[in-house]
Amino acid sequence: MATRPTKIPRWADDPEASIVEPAESKKNIGWEAAEKPPASYFNWLFFTIIGWIQWLASLPIRMPANVLELQNQTRVSSPDSAALIADGTTGVDATATDVAGAGVSGRNTVVGGTGPGAYGLSGGSGPGVHGEATGTGDGVRGNGPVGVRGVGSANGTGVIGIGGTGTGAGVDARPGSNGPAIIIGARSAAPTTPGAGWVYFDSTLNKFRGYNGTTWVDL
Repeated sequence: MATRPTKIPRWADDPEASIVEPAESKKNIGWEAAEKPPASYFNWLFFTIIGWIQWLASLPIRMPANVLELQNQTRVSSPDSAALIADGTTGVDATATDVAGAGVSGRNTVVGGTGPGAYGLSGGSGPGVHGEATGTGDGVRGNGPVGVRGVGSANGTGVIGIGGTGTGAGVDARPGSNGPAIIIGARSAAPTTPGAGWVYFDSTLNKFRGYNGTTWVDL
């Protein structure tokens, strides 16, 4: 595969350059045999083509292909690697311009594949994946065997949902055709440093329990 150029071409961008756009009739027939086109015509052609190249190079990257190059790093998608890996202060910053469009849409369409559609990993205090909706859309939506999976490390929280200033819910969990809306993991004993609102299933007592800020109570 060819190496992606790192230098964008430029031509006739000096204010003193002679640039003349050919007449429409000339554009229709192009150069004729034995014709010697004026330099100003060539300057116009190169200047216009390069202008489009520069504009395209300034656009956000949107490539459905299997290979994407970012900041001189080539990443190739395969069943056990990511189709897109982005490094930087903000790995991927995508804004949808369509009312129903998604800022970022990640899918794993490999038959039998176990990888997530979107994967975010944070090594600091920022979120691995942050989704924010300003209208009635969803900040983060996940569909599949596991719609959204969050894995916390140390004292970090796997998934945090924050409701809007209106009637939006922090988390909207809906059951499938043959599955629960929420699965609450079981523990054999209560957490030792709980916070108000914590809920778990006690496998020893065989009960759901919640912490009211002072003590654990059966639910």
